[in-house]
Amino acid sequence: MLIDVETDSGVFLAKVFDECEFFYMVKYLVYKKNGVYDYEDSFEKVDKDCVCGVYDPGSTEAAAGFAPREAGGFTRVDDDDGDNYEPSDEPSDEDESDDESLEDEDES
Repeated sequence: MLIDVETDSGVFLAKVFDECEFFYMVKYLVYKKNGVYDYEDSFEKVDKDCVCGVYDPGSTEAAAGFAPREAGGFTRVDDDDGDNYEPSDEPSDEDESDDESLEDEDES
């Protein structure tokens, strides 16, 4: 089972290897080098309260945006996920057309 775990450093994907009443034993998927991610060698104990997402049973790393590599490990497939998006303060042409249509409706 794959889960998202919220930590002080952010949210990380982890694979659950064992489950107890109040915690999971997991391995985190971490960046290694050259765009390759892989699971840590050691297990970590994670409180269930820290889990902020649970993937469907049987889901693979692809559901979280990682593709397996033939040589082992994973690469991100969603590098352009919009995290760098900065909204503009200037209205777009689309915004203006929405305003115009609302004005037309009010005048009727």
